[in-house]
Amino acid sequence: MIPVHRTGEVLDRTMRSILNSEKPFGGKVIVLGGDFRQILPVVLKASRQDIVHATINLSPLWRECRVEAGDYNDGEASIEISEDTLIRDLDDVFSELLQFVYPDLLNNIVNHDFFQGRAILGPTNESVIYVNDYLSSLIEEEENVYLSSDSLCVDEAGVHVMLIRNIDQARGLCNGTCLQVERSGMHVISCNVLSGKNVGDMVFIPRMILIPSNSTLPVKF
Repeated sequence: MIPVHRTGEVLDRTMRSILNSEKPFGGKVIVLGGDFRQILPVVLKASRQDIVHATINLSPLWRECRVEAGDYNDGEASIEISEDTLIRDLDDVFSELLQFVYPDLLNNIVNHDFFQGRAILGPTNESVIYVNDYLSSLIEEEENVYLSSDSLCVDEAGVHVMLIRNIDQARGLCNGTCLQVERSGMHVISCNVLSGKNVGDMVFIPRMILIPSNSTLPVKF
């Protein structure tokens, strides 16, 4: 694993060589996004000093960077929301939200086109779990419980799941692909693809044993 600032320095040297220029990155403008102060880089078996030293602001290239931290109204702005997207029923906002995003859910549960472009975003994991549990309770199907490494995974026909591993890129089975469970067996789950270029395809997700290939980890699996 290459530290963050080393990766930038490799790119800098490569761009200088390709463009035959001594300017940083060969004179090209490079935009770096994100906030490096939130999550420190991962350096295997490194001390605290080594991890801090791997941050990008300790790279010699940092003095060539200009930080853009937002404009004068960063964090505060006025947004105009159209009337047709407002929820007026303040007595039961949650039910009104579900009806707005998923109208007539049970009658469209097998309609793949119905779920494209529909999603409810939650600010916390707790709110997402609450929404998922509530929607799952509306589906009258047999529930199967699968044991995972650290928690229980519950699946039933009709519910939506997200693939978090690259299995078959040619068929669109990549990290982030949205699926709808069609049938859940002991070792295989059959699903319909809801996102990407393979919408509507029936796919089979086998049970997989996930064992890290990094033998230097202190935890044994």
